[in-house]
Amino acid sequence: MGASDYAQPLIPCTGIWLQPTTKSYREISEEIQRQMELLGIPVTIYSDNYDELLSDDVYEFITKFDNAYLIASNFKYTTHLEKALRSKSKDLTFLGPAACTSPASSNSDLVELSDLSDPCDTSNEDQFYYPALGLIIATREDVQNSSFGLMQQNIISTVDSFKTILPEMKLILVLNGIRDYAMHASEKGQENLHFNVGQLDELACRLLIEYRMDTMEVEDNVDMAKSIVKICQSIQACSHRTSPEEFREKPQAYNDIMSSRQTKLWITQLLQIPDVGKDVAKAIALLYPTPGAVIKAVEKSPEGFIDSIKNITISSRKVSISVARRIAKLYSAHVKPGEKVYEGAR
Repeated sequence: MGASDYAQPLIPCTGIWLQPTTKSYREISEEIQRQMELLGIPVTIYSDNYDELLSDDVYEFITKFDNAYLIASNFKYTTHLEKALRSKSKDLTFLGPAACTSPASSNSDLVELSDLSDPCDTSNEDQFYYPALGLIIATREDVQNSSFGLMQQNIISTVDSFKTILPEMKLILVLNGIRDYAMHASEKGQENLHFNVGQLDELACRLLIEYRMDTMEVEDNVDMAKSIVKICQSIQACSHRTSPEEFREKPQAYNDIMSSRQTKLWITQLLQIPDVGKDVAKAIALLYPTPGAVIKAVEKSPEGFIDSIKNITISSRKVSISVARRIAKLYSAHVKPGEKVYEGAR
C-alpha cells in the first residue's frame, strides 16, 4: 500500500471574500491582515475566484453585493451545538415527513438537522470552499447618506436574497458604529437624525424572529476586523469534535500557574489523588505552591488546612470536604506506611 493510499488529514482553513466595491475595502482588508498577524490566526482574504475555491454560482452571487462579506471554509461548517443535536438525533423518524423536506422549505429548527451526513466529515477531495457564514454590513455612512428606512430596506432585501440562494448558510448583521452615532447625535440635539437606538433594537429583533439571524455591533473598522478574524477562528475550531471540558468555565488567575516545571510536577502529583480534577489541582497549587507548603499547613492546623481547601470554588461549586480531608490525611506527618487514605483504595 503506497503513501497515497492513506487519507491525509485536512487542515481546517477559512477564507474571506471581499469585493473591491465594498465600503472601505482597502482599510478593512489591511486591518483584517493586521489582526490575523496579531492573533496568529491563519485566514486568507480573496477578492476574486481565480483559484476556483468557490463554486461559480456562489461566487457570481456574492459579487452582486457591496454590503456583504462571505466567509467560507474547506470543510462543511457545523456548530458544536448542531453536532450535539445530531448525535442525539441520528434516528430522525420522530420528525415525521418534515425530516424529508428541504431546510429551505420550513422554519423548524429540527428540519435543519435532517442532513444525515457526518457533521465532522472533513473529506474534501476537490478542495472546494463551502459557504460558512455571511456578514451583512451596515455603517453609519449608510444612515448619513440616505436614511434608516432605506438602510433597513437594503438589509432585508440582501437577507432575502441570501436565504433564497444559500438557505442553509448562517447570516449575521454587523452594525458598524451606528449605535454610537445615534447616541452621540441625539445627545448633541441634531435635528437631521431620523432614527433612534430603539429602531436598531427592533431591527435586530425582527431579524432574529423572522430569519433566525444574529446581530453584532462593532465600534469601528478595527473592531470589526478583529471580530471577523475571531469568527474565522471559531469556524476553524468547529472542524473537529470538541470535548465538553473545553466549554467549562476556567477559573481566573490560573493563566500563569503552569509556567514552571516544578509547578507542573506538583499539579501532576495532585491529580493522582482520587476526585481531584485539573482545575482543583491548579487551585491548590495556587494556594500551596509546593508539597512542603501543604505538609506545613497540615502540621500547623489540620482543620485550618481542610477549611482552606473546601472553600475553593470552581465554577460556582466548592471542593467537597471529603476531598479536603483526603488531601490532609495524605500529607500528614502522622500517616503510617501502607495506611489507606482513601476508602476506595485497595
